[in-house]
Amino acid sequence: MLAGILAATMGSLSATLSAMTAASVGDFAPLCARATHALGCSALGFARLVSVGWACALVAGAGLFAHASQSAIMLGLSIAACGYGPMLGTFVAGMAIPRATARTLAPAFALSVPLLVWAMLAWHPNGQPLAFAWLIVLGIVALFGLAGLFHIMHFSHNALHNRNRRPHP
Repeated sequence: MLAGILAATMGSLSATLSAMTAASVGDFAPLCARATHALGCSALGFARLVSVGWACALVAGAGLFAHASQSAIMLGLSIAACGYGPMLGTFVAGMAIPRATARTLAPAFALSVPLLVWAMLAWHPNGQPLAFAWLIVLGIVALFGLAGLFHIMHFSHNALHNRNRRPHP
């Protein structure tokens, strides 16, 4: 019985890591191609590194929530909401900001997930944990705001760079 439970768990974790790696490498292909070139490894080697990174992130996340006092279902929904909000926010930002690119959305996503984990751990209105549905809304707002900020910073930097260029005679 125990071997069956462990086998099912390992299969589920393997599928989760594969899906997260495929989504990361597929959604951010230009950034991943540059990183692969910079590291001097093959595409498969880079995908393996991304899998190891996601595995470390999952272990770290499990360690953060190992001693929680709320039910496992509510805790699981809260953890999932820390990713769902930024993912939905990425979609909304991509639709609302026509010239948004992975260069502006990737750092916003990378900052919004830890921000939501912090909010889940530290923010307890009226002494109660923040409900997972509010974490999703907070994730959308955080990612959209960060994406807008990075979008403005990116285009301000480009405008400043273009203004300081001297025309060639």
